[in-house]
Amino acid sequence: MTPKEQQRKWQKDLRKQHRALEKQIRENKRHEKKVKAEIKKYAKSGDIKIVQTLAKDVVKCRKSNDRLYTAQAQINSVGMQLKSQAAMAKVTEAMGIMKSMRSLISLPQVSQIARDMAREMEKAGMIEEMQEDMMEMLDPEDMDDEIQEEVDQVITELTMGQLADIKGSTPMGKIAAQQAEEEEVANMQDRLAKLTS
Repeated sequence: MTPKEQQRKWQKDLRKQHRALEKQIRENKRHEKKVKAEIKKYAKSGDIKIVQTLAKDVVKCRKSNDRLYTAQAQINSVGMQLKSQAAMAKVTEAMGIMKSMRSLISLPQVSQIARDMAREMEKAGMIEEMQEDMMEMLDPEDMDDEIQEEVDQVITELTMGQLADIKGSTPMGKIAAQQAEEEEVANMQDRLAKLTS
């Protein structure tokens, strides 16, 4: 396979991966839209546990889309590097530097070996870079705090403040406090009823 054919094959593979990522992003956005509608529905009925669970799902969809966008950018970067390398190879051939060296050494063999080595080294470097980037994306720090903050933000955003506290505390904290207070009042009323009877 010639270097030009190899480049075409790689470009084709990159475009295929780019389309697959686009499809996944569209699916995530559709899913997020459905979940938002569900959150609004359950927020009206006051079912807090389900709202919180669904909000976590929205946060996961958004994080997934962020990672997919990053992967798309990396694929585009690799595609641009491939185009750049092809252009550099054409320039080098056009300059005629190789013609002068042909008389000194067996140029076709040496140049082919040099191209192969350069390509493999470049490929290994790009793969290593992409692996490092992917590992960094998969191991985010302080994920729990960020997720809880985003969950609260999504709940507030989608319920249009129905579940938010005026002082700005988290909606879940206020709701949990209200539920505890209601339970305590109910317990006191039961005790009072027992004492009066």
